[in-house]
Amino acid sequence: MDKKQLWRRLPLEVRAQIRRYPKHRQLAMAKLADRGPRYVDILTSFPAACLAMAEQRGTREQAAEARARIERGRPRNEIAQALDLAPWLKRFAPEDIQAPLPKRLTFTEPVPGLYQMLRRQVPADPKYVPPWLTLLFSLIDRGPADVVPWGLKHPSETLRQLLDLDVQALLPVYAFYSKRPDTLAGSLIADPFRTDMSFYEVSESIRQWMDHVIFWRSIDLSHMADCSVMPTQFRGYEITPLITPEAIRIEARLMDNCLGDYVSSVLKGGSMLFRFAGTEPDDRYSVEIRHLEGIPYAWQISGPENNGPTQHAVMILLEWMHVFLDPHKNALPLEYRIKQEVWDELWTPYWEAHGDNRCLPRQPSHKEIAWLVGRIEINERRQRRHQQLRRVFRAG
Repeated sequence: MDKKQLWRRLPLEVRAQIRRYPKHRQLAMAKLADRGPRYVDILTSFPAACLAMAEQRGTREQAAEARARIERGRPRNEIAQALDLAPWLKRFAPEDIQAPLPKRLTFTEPVPGLYQMLRRQVPADPKYVPPWLTLLFSLIDRGPADVVPWGLKHPSETLRQLLDLDVQALLPVYAFYSKRPDTLAGSLIADPFRTDMSFYEVSESIRQWMDHVIFWRSIDLSHMADCSVMPTQFRGYEITPLITPEAIRIEARLMDNCLGDYVSSVLKGGSMLFRFAGTEPDDRYSVEIRHLEGIPYAWQISGPENNGPTQHAVMILLEWMHVFLDPHKNALPLEYRIKQEVWDELWTPYWEAHGDNRCLPRQPSHKEIAWLVGRIEINERRQRRHQQLRRVFRAG
């Protein structure tokens, strides 16, 4: 029987229920529903069990026992026990479960008291339940046991921020290496994970760690020194291109401005950054130049603490751009060149323990590294906003 014939055999209300499941699981759900009315009941009352059977969770004997209990009309807890599945998952609708069920979320608690705590932590707002479950599944399947309570103690708004940072991919890796200082990646963590850390402390520690291992260890940046715009002297100003992440970070610290947020923009070829320094200490600026349709524009020029420039400095900058910047030259192109031997040494302990992490594949593509660089930029920007808020609260 093909898919269309199978679909036509099912009543309209059953089809509507199946459409609530992820698209890639709907055919498997239709095959289950075609087995009989008891399976249709389970599709509605225990979606997690249906997904577990579709994912071929456990052995063949366990799957056969689960089907036998469904056909005998046994309680859902007994079906969960046959599948070695946490029974409290029966409360979730098909739309809530958007990630594969973790193997460690078993019928017996992997951590004492975990399931009772999880029942209390389910977000009251339905729109937060799917991302909450996605985060939970990742923490349980890939993170140490003490990461799970930490990751789920945050209120819904903080949970949204955690997911914006894609912490479900990075936090388990960070927590794993926090306990492995004997490894190369673990030795580079300045502030290892602790359960008493705040969300912002964890995100900052992850940012600094990933920044270090990605930029300083994994990516070959030697080709970035080939810049068409060389340091120049122009009308009393020293103009220096800021090409490498290290140069950008140092300039951001010296100027106490937000220049560090633009590392990934430079690496992706979206911006060119320059130090524009006069003879006086307060006559120094950070300049961002972007190309729109091949034409260079002074996108930003900011002094220490993001103060504005003088009119004199702006006029000299525009004159320099007219003389030295090729109007048809785009911003620096970049191809990320991974040092494969370093990459393997960094992540092999984690791969051996948990398999590939979706942001740390064994042979990362340009797109995947660009994504990871973007995560670092977002982390840094949010941390800076948090520091500004803390200064406001202290002043109040």
